[in-house]
Amino acid sequence: MKRQTATAAAGIALICGIVAPGQAASASSAAAAPAIFSKTMLASTNFPLMCVRHYYFKFELSRCPEVSDPDFRDFWFKAVKINGYSDLYRLQATNPNLPGFYLRHQNFRVVLSKAPATSSPDYALFSRDSAFYLRTGLSGSGISFESYNFRGWYIRHRNFHLYISKSGDPNDRPFKKDASFVSTVPID
Repeated sequence: MKRQTATAAAGIALICGIVAPGQAASASSAAAAPAIFSKTMLASTNFPLMCVRHYYFKFELSRCPEVSDPDFRDFWFKAVKINGYSDLYRLQATNPNLPGFYLRHQNFRVVLSKAPATSSPDYALFSRDSAFYLRTGLSGSGISFESYNFRGWYIRHRNFHLYISKSGDPNDRPFKKDASFVSTVPID
């Protein structure tokens, strides 16, 4: 429990190289480990104009926003590196109306949840469910997020909803694309 409490105090890190929606990553960047930056908006690799957002505390793919979009802040996340690990992160909502809220999986659905107090009995489960290994995108480009407590399970979209899921077929191309994302810049 002390280790989990210590790892919860995280330094801010930056997540993956910036690629504009619809712009392909170079072949050399696909083979390299994901780069790390501060604040990010994540687009699907197979639907490059669709970005990850929270909507009523559940994560969805929605059309990437314009800066003037009233929901613009719901698409932005801050990657918080978990101390003691080189590639383990939490994604924190950057909307000022949601302080202390993080992306996590709950019953395999990806949701937005407020971090409980470290003294809470729910804290240990929250800590495990909100931690993800940053991996090179399963599709060969971008990044993928592997669950800390369900190894081999990745955040992926299905019918524009986000879940953690595991592919039983190594040739499952839709799974690999559905579980790969790229960091984007705001669309003007």
